[in-house]
Amino acid sequence: MGKKGQTRMAMWLFSEMRNSGCRPDTSVYNALITAHLHSKDKAKALSKALSYFEKMKGMERCQPNVVTYNILLRAFAQAQNVNQVNALFKDLDQSIVSPDIYTFNGMMDAYGKNGMIREMESVLSRMKSNQCKPDIITFNLLIDSYGKKQDLIRWSRDIFDDMVESGKEIKVSTLNAMLDVYCMNGLPMEADLLFDSARSFRVLPDSSTYKLLYKAYTKANMKELVQKLLKHMDRDGIVPNKRFFLEALGAFKSIPATSNSATLATGSGSQQSCAKT
Repeated sequence: MGKKGQTRMAMWLFSEMRNSGCRPDTSVYNALITAHLHSKDKAKALSKALSYFEKMKGMERCQPNVVTYNILLRAFAQAQNVNQVNALFKDLDQSIVSPDIYTFNGMMDAYGKNGMIREMESVLSRMKSNQCKPDIITFNLLIDSYGKKQDLIRWSRDIFDDMVESGKEIKVSTLNAMLDVYCMNGLPMEADLLFDSARSFRVLPDSSTYKLLYKAYTKANMKELVQKLLKHMDRDGIVPNKRFFLEALGAFKSIPATSNSATLATGSGSQQSCAKT
């Protein structure tokens, strides 16, 4: 309910719960904090979330757990409030609660999306000092975050190459993250080379792989790559549906009027009909 922005209804249910004699516990307060954080007034929501957090610490039955800290740390990282993040981490260190992989990944993702690379790397260092081993999500968000900075693309590729060379299992989500870095930075040829080499490290593309490449190749007005991609899709049994093409239409806006966008959209024109959505 709170995630749908119905904070007042969530508050009413909380009051009704207490009035009926039910005693709230940590999970109830976590849900209440989450409800407030989905409201439109973010400053007020963060303040209210902190007040509930402090209230929880005074109730034996409702002590903050790792989920509580994860919710708040991510929220303040998204709000770019580094001081409050550090204060919460200090509180976490002094409590009996131990951070988990979600604690660090959530904060790194929030900082990364805000372009706060230094803060993201600080969380990564803290993660390692807590003997918390990075997982596939950690690597994916690092690749994505560095890739949003054009001068740091090589760092994304270094992480990807290190994963391949060290024998780590490469998931399709990691492949897509690296391909997306190339595509968002206007490097379709680099994306194509990586796509071609994917099977060498035993990764099979999925529909998301094809969708992001299709949009990138179309935007770059590279008919040959579009046709090549459609042939790969046919080989892998992936039939583009109506939504696939509709989501790629935005790329046409950047194509010069002289180009044949209709041909680009359908490759050679021999591709089988779109499946219904």
